[in-house]
Amino acid sequence: MPPIPDEILESGGRINFILTGPLAPAQREIREREPIQKTLDVLSPAAAVLGPEMLDIVNKDELSEIIIEAGSFPQVAINSRDVRQAIRDARAEEKQKLEQQQLLIEAGKSPNLLKAPEDGSVGAVLQEATA
Repeated sequence: MPPIPDEILESGGRINFILTGPLAPAQREIREREPIQKTLDVLSPAAAVLGPEMLDIVNKDELSEIIIEAGSFPQVAINSRDVRQAIRDARAEEKQKLEQQQLLIEAGKSPNLLKAPEDGSVGAVLQEATA
């Protein structure tokens, strides 16, 4: 048996093998996704009972990137962080517009909500204070 190479002795005897066959990516995917799935399987029902704040600990962008990278998802199909933020901003703006439209519809159902507050009323005082 030949002597152990100096590089191995200098590294403390540790050898890291980088597998390149078809089994290696499958093992990596399982190794990276399984703990995520197990954790989410526990967190999700707990959040349903204890409130969505339980999920605030999870960085959704980072988690999504880890899952996608583990599955060898094509990089060209992944939106950049800037694009994701632009999508979220547009979604929030659209939601705000819909909420404003809904408020106007509800206000139209009650004609008294559209008229100006009477002098001396609480509504008039509030309106003056915020003007």
